[in-house]
Amino acid sequence: MKSNKRDFWLTVIVLAVFAVLVVLVQTGVVTLVDSYQIHVLNLCAIYTILGLSMNLVNGFTGLFSLGQAGFMAIGAYVTALLIMEPDVKERVFYVEPIEPWLGSLQCPFWLALLAGGLLAAVVAFFIGFPVLRLRGDYLAIITLGFGEIIRVIIQNLKVAGGMGLDKGAAGQALIGIDRLANLYVVFWITVVTVVLLFMFARSRYGRAVKAIRDDEIAAEAMGINLAK
Repeated sequence: MKSNKRDFWLTVIVLAVFAVLVVLVQTGVVTLVDSYQIHVLNLCAIYTILGLSMNLVNGFTGLFSLGQAGFMAIGAYVTALLIMEPDVKERVFYVEPIEPWLGSLQCPFWLALLAGGLLAAVVAFFIGFPVLRLRGDYLAIITLGFGEIIRVIIQNLKVAGGMGLDKGAAGQALIGIDRLANLYVVFWITVVTVVLLFMFARSRYGRAVKAIRDDEIAAEAMGINLAK
């Protein structure tokens, strides 16, 4: 109980300090760091989310998975392509690799963000379903191979200039995208992720994945569906 109260008040204090900082920055009382430092802070928040996802699979569940980067890439590139301006898509994809209706589609940022996450989850399901029978090093090899496959596909998807999709503005690939993911958006998404994983770890499902990590046979004997 004391630990719960301490965590609660620490969270409240952190959120309050950040809210005060935002107000001071918006009113011009405090000058925020330059754009490079903001970029570094954004990356810190993004990789915090990635680290939490790896901790959920490797730490809580005890599965040695190395495919998080591949799933993250799927969500990131799908989101970027969905919010790209339609006329830019026509110039970038000179070899029509997408359907015409998709080429004329431009989604709002938050809708594209959810769509990218859902598609990554769908791909993760189809990848995870056949490999859930594997354990240890075998699971690590399969998931690592999946991540490499995604990387190779992204690098060899020829777009404007004949360069891979990963070349960004240098290859004139990912252009025509509004800069909507500022420090505040990324920070609050990170906060929500931390809170949700904290709640998950203390829930019934969280206790189930911890039981799987400790002893799969005992967990299955207690009625826990390992694959689910």
